[in-house]
Amino acid sequence: MQINELNFHQNRRAFVIIPNVGIIWAEKGSSLSHIEILAAVGIPEDKRNIIIEKFPRGYFYNNTLVFYEGSEVKEGECWMLSKQNIPYVRAVFSDIRKILPLNAETKIFLGVRRGKIGDVWEQLNQVPVNYFM
Repeated sequence: MQINELNFHQNRRAFVIIPNVGIIWAEKGSSLSHIEILAAVGIPEDKRNIIIEKFPRGYFYNNTLVFYEGSEVKEGECWMLSKQNIPYVRAVFSDIRKILPLNAETKIFLGVRRGKIGDVWEQLNQVPVNYFM
């Protein structure tokens, strides 16, 4: 399945979780990448790369919530949320629930496989809606 890349980015709600700080959200309708979101809030470039590599980030799109971390994966490789970052997601999950319209049908994944630009990328490691509660 293919989707226009700009359309996907404008219709998903991206976020970055900074442990012991909170969540940085993209505005609704924003097409900014995670790196661009961090730049927009004034995080220096050298710190942005560390945050992308080590800390949880994700997006909400079409009633699907995806968490992952890492950088520089090739097509077919995966970004996954590590066990060490699960407590950081759990710590802010009540805030996520206040902002996003999660419901009993929401699908939550802890990873995504990088595909071709324009393709819908496979989400991985589905967990129950109450996993972070």
